[in-house]
Amino acid sequence: MERQQSRMERWQVPMGCAMRCALTFGLVAYRMGDGYAPLALGAVAASGQGGGGLWALVGLVLGAMLWMDFATALPCVAVGILFYCMVSALGDFKWMAKTLPLPMMSMATFFAVNGIYLIQSLSPNVAWGLCLCATAVVGVTVGLLRPILDGDNPSFSPHSLLYLGICLCLAGSVLTVSGLSVGRMFLGALVLYTACQRGCSHGGTVGLLSGLLADLIAQSGGLVFSAAYGLGGMAGGYLVAYGRIVAGLGYSVAVFFAALTLSQGSGAVVALEALGAMALYWCIPQRLLGGKRVQPPVSAQTNATVERLRSQLNKTATALRDLYESMARNTMAVQEENPSVVFDRATEQVCRSCTICTQCWQKDYATTHNAFNDATPFLLERGRVLAKDFSPQFSNRCIHFPQLLQTLNAELSAYLLRKQYRREIEETRRSARGQYAQLSDLLTATAAGLGSVQPAMASNKGYGVGAVLRPKDGETLCGDTIDGFETDDGTLCLLLCDGMGCGGDAQKESALMVRLLRQFLQGGITPEAALKTLHAAMALRASASGGFSTVDLLICHPDSGQATLYKCGGAPSYVKKGGVVRRITGHTLPMGMGQTATDMTQLQVEEHSFVVLLSDGISDGVEDEWLQNLLAGWEGTNPQTLANLILTHSQLHQGSSDDGAVQVLYREGVRARAV
Repeated sequence: MERQQSRMERWQVPMGCAMRCALTFGLVAYRMGDGYAPLALGAVAASGQGGGGLWALVGLVLGAMLWMDFATALPCVAVGILFYCMVSALGDFKWMAKTLPLPMMSMATFFAVNGIYLIQSLSPNVAWGLCLCATAVVGVTVGLLRPILDGDNPSFSPHSLLYLGICLCLAGSVLTVSGLSVGRMFLGALVLYTACQRGCSHGGTVGLLSGLLADLIAQSGGLVFSAAYGLGGMAGGYLVAYGRIVAGLGYSVAVFFAALTLSQGSGAVVALEALGAMALYWCIPQRLLGGKRVQPPVSAQTNATVERLRSQLNKTATALRDLYESMARNTMAVQEENPSVVFDRATEQVCRSCTICTQCWQKDYATTHNAFNDATPFLLERGRVLAKDFSPQFSNRCIHFPQLLQTLNAELSAYLLRKQYRREIEETRRSARGQYAQLSDLLTATAAGLGSVQPAMASNKGYGVGAVLRPKDGETLCGDTIDGFETDDGTLCLLLCDGMGCGGDAQKESALMVRLLRQFLQGGITPEAALKTLHAAMALRASASGGFSTVDLLICHPDSGQATLYKCGGAPSYVKKGGVVRRITGHTLPMGMGQTATDMTQLQVEEHSFVVLLSDGISDGVEDEWLQNLLAGWEGTNPQTLANLILTHSQLHQGSSDDGAVQVLYREGVRARAV
């Protein structure tokens, strides 16, 4: 499997370059006025820097040599070379990763180069309109094809894939059979398919765009294809509720009516191509259509409730899946303990103080070792050791033989209990992993039928959060992790976790805990249920990996100030209002240490007050007078400034011998929230 995967990865880059080369070579067939190839040029710019962009440029050059004469190919190739140089020179800048810069720069370059050729021509005013249209097509092509062509990990968004299909159909429009364009037949089938899948409005929009591009290459002087495909797309999307056959017939009738009304010369050709598109659409397998897309109307409130429920189910399912995978990654096969440990521990207790220990374990070591080896099979088979299991030579020489037998039996019982416990723990861990996976699949399947998800509206915050991390001296990674987020109902959640130890291993433990808790809480699980679930899961996981984490979780409603602080083994937390400081401690153990209890404290976070969460690297709570004095005397309102100040003072009082983390919540006043 690994060899096959490495082979596929080795061929992935060459195949991607070859596909880009073939794509631009074919897209040169789409030419506006026999001089512009905007689809191919847009694909070159969208392919980015490196080998992908270079091979896209090669395809453009080969296509221009085949499809164009020298006079028209020269500016096309020149623009393609400028596109590749521009992307290679500026592609590493962060602002180039945004949506608009590359399309806008491509349009400007295309228009500047072709504008020079137009100015030098004998009649420049005639072709300016066509040049502007080609410029717009270049920008649209770069923006829509860039997610697919730029990089080794393409993003196959529906809009990009749809536009790529439109481009390929338009490039194939030069192929004709009995005067009918094969490419336009497939283009009509694509418009009809989109209309039936996405509805009337999408069908009309895609039909209008496709028809406009077809009119630009046909240069018929009108908008025949735009009107025909746009009207046909709307008709097909409207009639899909009555079946695919009726939708196809409605599309053909609409295209036929629009084409014959607007153009008597080419109207018959467009109408016949519509019949071919209808036939191609009917040939699509039913399973690819996914049934009718018309659904009964629902109220906005009901739809929002369903979407919120689906979002929460998906987030909870993701949390359970991550929990299952984390347990699977950190679970090793049960390592059976060597039975020799029974003899090692027994002889350590009996033989060490024996007067003839040197005789048995140095001079006659071979005899003693063989005696224990010969007794091992009987010991494991019977579950206890007897005097007859040892050779007479050994038993007669040993002056503490009865005591040795008694100790061996005690150690054997302990060995068998440990073996049974490990197997029971492994079985429990395996069962828990299976239950998490099954529950995740169940929630995912349940959410799949609840409709699409809409992003939640942002709420007026009315609060500020400051956070700072500091690794231990000599470490590059901090073992503490901080996170803050809002749930769908506007509840603020602040998390601070301290992983066992320092450095990378501790950071992995704390980051895993933060990620799982965030997914549970965003999925609508109550904090109590989420912490209880993770307590049990982390206890099973810790039995294999040995890791654990402390947890400080603050749940706050910014509007009312009502809050709950959950603590699992963390350092003290502090609430400050004016010059009064309240200290909150906990008595439970960290996550993964076998207990399920959690300290829970109800708070009222008043306006203009602070809540401070920190790890034991900042203050362990034993000598925190400096911290309480600092908080009591603080008169500012910036939580980030306070977090930085606490970290600075902790280095003076605590040093940097442990990872440190500080998270500060500041609840603003009513006036600040109203803004």
